[in-house]
Amino acid sequence: MKTKTPFKEAVEKAGWKPYIYIDEKDFPEKQEGTLAIFTLDKYVSASELDKEYASRGLVPAEPLSVLEFNSLEKYVATQWRDTNDNYCYATFLRWLDERRVDVDRLGRDWDGDWWFVGVRKLGLGTGSARSSSVPSSLAEQVALLEKKTVELPDFIMVGEVKYVRDK
Repeated sequence: MKTKTPFKEAVEKAGWKPYIYIDEKDFPEKQEGTLAIFTLDKYVSASELDKEYASRGLVPAEPLSVLEFNSLEKYVATQWRDTNDNYCYATFLRWLDERRVDVDRLGRDWDGDWWFVGVRKLGLGTGSARSSSVPSSLAEQVALLEKKTVELPDFIMVGEVKYVRDK
């Protein structure tokens, strides 16, 4: 019987089915900062996605942060490199009525349906808040995220999680 890891336990507790093919020791370290989500609306390679993270002043979020962040049930992912410089990823999606988390080592290409989660380290600017435009419910926030043409507030607070708009 396989030993349950903290991440696998958290995935199962959240109601997701885990498909984890790498050891948690290969996960990136948790970074202090603000979680941010962005989408590209185009196909990109693993190396192009690295550049997209960097262009936004973000580092990839570690999978547990993404699990906690992903109450939106989008196609959400994070990508990082392990200590041997191999690409790794964690994806969170619904497939055939199953909420699943896939974590593996692979430099994959990403289509335009994915939303990526990164961390903006403390001390890096994110713009000013416009609290009057912050939606009050999670449903309103999801509706805003689904309308990519709608101007989103600079950030949205849900409990203690801060969702940051990236351009």
